[in-house]
Amino acid sequence: MQTVRPADRLHERFLTEDCYMVFSTPVFLFAFLPAVLLLFYLVPRRLKTLILLLSSLFFYFWGERAYTALMVFPSWSTTVRAL
Repeated sequence: MQTVRPADRLHERFLTEDCYMVFSTPVFLFAFLPAVLLLFYLVPRRLKTLILLLSSLFFYFWGERAYTALMVFPSWSTTVRAL
């Protein structure tokens, strides 16, 4: 008899294809948002923008992987043109 750990159930629940992260889901409110805020306030000032950029891309990637490229390319091209 195989035992199922609670962590396995959590993994199945939140990391499946049909699970989206929107602003009102528990995974956003109790996991993603606190982690991003904690990182944001712990990193040096010069890395704060990078933390916000990467967390935004991760958020969009979780919701719809197909649109991630639409977020990455304009961000990258705008940055390159600004330099």
